[in-house]
Order: sequence, then structure tokens, then C-alpha cells
Amino acid sequence: MYNTEFHAPRVFADLVERAVKSLKGVKFDTVVFRGFSGAIVGPVVALRLGKAWALVRKAGDNAHSSRRVEGRVDGDYIIIDDFIDSGETVREIVYACDDGQCVGAYFYDYRWSNARNDPNLRAGLKDRIGGIKILNWE
Repeated sequence: MYNTEFHAPRVFADLVERAVKSLKGVKFDTVVFRGFSGAIVGPVVALRLGKAWALVRKAGDNAHSSRRVEGRVDGDYIIIDDFIDSGETVREIVYACDDGQCVGAYFYDYRWSNARNDPNLRAGLKDRIGGIKILNWE
């Protein structure tokens, strides 16, 4: 998990509040996420917004389930994750969620990059994720 301050209740509450506030005006049905930090943040944000949620496992993950997607992706969904690097996580989630339409991605930890302040870097990141709208950068 990238955010090493998750264990602090106030930091976590602030992170969730920022996500809920940013996503309130977005039309979607499901919050989709992957990994440990996603499994902490995703369901809490989904609950606060009254949305369904689904976890997409990495291919080859050793879990007590044979399902790649836990939960159900109905209609439009957003991806919530801590940060973006290569874009592989977003691409794999979109591939796994073929029953729905991705309407954007929300990245809750800005410390990994200054991309929100650099238009060229921002454009490059959007290209890496197939032009999917980055909800908290628009």
C-alpha cells in the first residue's frame, strides 16, 4: 500500500471525505477497485455514496475464490485506486468489467506524482489508461 498514513483515523477519514465530495456529482452505479488499499477505501466510499462495489483480483492471485470479480458490476462504474503509474491496473480492471462501462477513475493519493500540475504529464497518464477520464483532475 502506497499511503503509509492509512492507519491514522483522521487521515483515512479525510481521504474518504475528499473522495465522496469529488464523486458526488458523477453519475455511476458501482465503485470498482483492486488490491489491499482499494479494498479499504472502495467499499467505504461506495457505502457513503449509496453505490454497489466490486473487487477485481489480479490475474493469478491465490485467493479462496475462483472468481476474478467479487461483487457485481452493473451499468456505469468508476475505478478508485491510490495512484497511477503504468496504467496496467486500470486497463486490467476495464478488461475484467466487460458487463459495465467505465466513466472515470479517481486516484486518492497525490503524493506519488505532480501530474495534476503538469498538463503534458497529465495527458501522458490519460493516454496510458485509454483516455479514461481522471475524475479528480478534471
